[in-house]
Amino acid sequence: GHLGASRGVRLVLAGHWIPKDLVDNIEFDCELRKQRARARQPRRILIPVGGAGAQKTFVSQFIQALGSHVAEGKVQLMLNAGDHEHMRVAFAEALAAIGVSDYAVVDSMEGVHEYAERLRSGVEPTHAVTLFAFK
Repeated sequence: GHLGASRGVRLVLAGHWIPKDLVDNIEFDCELRKQRARARQPRRILIPVGGAGAQKTFVSQFIQALGSHVAEGKVQLMLNAGDHEHMRVAFAEALAAIGVSDYAVVDSMEGVHEYAERLRSGVEPTHAVTLFAFK
């Protein structure tokens, strides 16, 4: 099926574990999201992946499907490969496939916290795509 989904299967519930520090500011962060939506600012999509790489094909196809939206400035991507080198490579290949060669890279937890604080203070990302990849 499209993006790896089986035809005729109805997805009822999907979820993912979320660290406490991501939900500590949930009310404030959600209000910022609503303000961005009302102002018709670009949608921000965070794509985290696990180490096994089971999502690799889906995520690569998803990034390619979003390519025109990224190019038009309608979407900002935040791709989290964590410390999984094979997923960093997969993200880089998917970005190359949509013509994105200039993207920001955050390679430390300090950088992650600084990035989050900049967004919360209203500062836009420096690039349409940010790749979080640690060594």
